[in-house]
Amino acid sequence: MKIKQNISSFLSVFLIYAIILTSFLDLNANDEVKNIKSTIKSYNNGIIYASRDDNSDRLRSFANKKIVTKFHLWLKSWHDNNLFMDAKIKDINFTKVDLSNHKAVAITNEQWSYRYINIQTKKEVQPKTDINYTVRYNLSKEETKWIIQKIDVLSEEKRQN
Repeated sequence: MKIKQNISSFLSVFLIYAIILTSFLDLNANDEVKNIKSTIKSYNNGIIYASRDDNSDRLRSFANKKIVTKFHLWLKSWHDNNLFMDAKIKDINFTKVDLSNHKAVAITNEQWSYRYINIQTKKEVQPKTDINYTVRYNLSKEETKWIIQKIDVLSEEKRQN
């Protein structure tokens, strides 16, 4: 009888600890999802600002060297032709965020608006275009930060105004 009481007490304590641990893990996963979303949003905002001031270094906090270099070359090609992209993110929705160990995959639907302006004259040279993207971001956690490792545009739909 005493053995049954001890087992019952042990199982009750174990169950309470399991519930607490599960709650903690859920909170931690929610924090990680928030951090992943923040990384992606910050990266996209960094693109907008870098396009204006020619400073792609700001993206290093959010993406790996390959992605930053690719963006830098794209940016330089526009700036070398005396143009810059004036862009806005109208909306970004996360349709999926999957976590596994220190890796994550996020799928977004992004609504952008952009136009190209001559740097010297400040005149619009390409009219405003609205574009909807579906994008897959692969991220990995490096120390305490999420870093974008790969970006795939899954679909895009343009509409020129």
